Amino acid sequence: MPAGWYADPSGRYELRYWDATAWTEHVSRAGQQFTDPPVA
Repeated sequence: MPAGWYADPSGRYELRYWDATAWTEHVSRAGQQFTDPPVA
């Protein structure tokens, strides 16, 4: 899948950025961008 914004697979946010290799910590909700660090 090409890099870009897609529906957040966790369901916590509207969108999450896919870097063409893995899901990143970059998320978006209502047009605003946030960082959602992975939970250890």
